Amino acid sequence: MKPKPSCAREGRANPKGIPFLYLATDTDTALAEVRPWVRALVSVAEFRLTHPVKTVNCTSDGYFGAGDDEEGVWAAINEAFAQPVNPSDDVADYVPTQVLAELFKVHGLDGIGYRSSVGKGQNIAIFDPTLAEPVSFMVFEVQSVSLTADKVGYP
Repeated sequence: MKPKPSCAREGRANPKGIPFLYLATDTDTALAEVRPWVRALVSVAEFRLTHPVKTVNCTSDGYFGAGDDEEGVWAAINEAFAQPVNPSDDVADYVPTQVLAELFKVHGLDGIGYRSSVGKGQNIAIFDPTLAEPVSFMVFEVQSVSLTADKVGYP
């Protein structure tokens, strides 16, 4: 369940070859994050932290005062990490968030929390995958996938 360096692709927080562990706060969010298709089999594991971790939480939870400039900065960081990863993305698009993750890492943080753009929960990128270990596994078969769209114009 943990990524190997040889298989670590670029992600929002990690550069190629450097594995981070991407977790979700709930099963539904974890399932949504892999963007499965109908009848896809998806394995989900519950992880336990092996050591206390320090993370930066970029989600907006009312911690900052209304109108606070700092709130806007954290909201922008959260939005950058929450952007869905698409196979067609240019890996250069990940550089800004990878730089932020590295900045957090060199300042002693172990991970970053940000909202999911496809689920109701939050995601957590752990910079060192050895800080968590799987304690249980389940396999799900996807029964349906929901889509909502708004017309935004004509070609």
